[in-house]
Amino acid sequence: MKGFISEGSNLLLLRLLVKKGLPSGFQAISFDSDGNLCKSPYTSLASKSQTIGGEALLVTGIQREIESISDLPTTWHSHFDQFGHLTSRVQVGSPAIMRVTKIPEPIIEDEYTEKPTFSKQKLDWEEDVQLSSKYQDRKAELEDDHAMYVRHHPELNAILADFLQFLLLRKPEDTLNFAGEYFASFSSRAVDLGAYANSAAPTPFPMSRTNTIISINQKLNKKK
Repeated sequence: MKGFISEGSNLLLLRLLVKKGLPSGFQAISFDSDGNLCKSPYTSLASKSQTIGGEALLVTGIQREIESISDLPTTWHSHFDQFGHLTSRVQVGSPAIMRVTKIPEPIIEDEYTEKPTFSKQKLDWEEDVQLSSKYQDRKAELEDDHAMYVRHHPELNAILADFLQFLLLRKPEDTLNFAGEYFASFSSRAVDLGAYANSAAPTPFPMSRTNTIISINQKLNKKK
């Protein structure tokens, strides 16, 4: 039920409307005394002075009306102080009036200080003894770890040597794409799209299966 306001949430809504302001033509939906859904418009009341505990207090009022579809409309007048405390509530036409006998304590809102900002300081880790020492220790640790991994996987040298040799022979323009196609063939999840697609590109070097000397001699014999 979009726009429905229960009796419990109505009080919270009234306090919020007092502090934030009541929009013109504001209206909600609520139940009447017979449990029927009906319109419930809200209207601002003029501010007035209310005596509480012998002291005059300026209060702001809001009228809430329930337009029953089976009975006469029911109207309430509720007044609040500047902090949103309910000071009086009365149903129009009813002899009963609810009023507070003591001025509510004011609400002290927390003050939020702005978060301090610190300018970024230039960090020269090479001049800092502690940072330089940590860097050297971490560097030595990584070098030892990488060297151990290479020793445990001697196939790495063979794979990299083959790739470098193939790269220098083909000399592709797009080395990244060429490397991706080359190493994709080692993946079991890669889709077979024709490995080494770039290797078919023209190259200034003769193919290994072609003997250029024999080809030249054959051409000379044909001319004779």
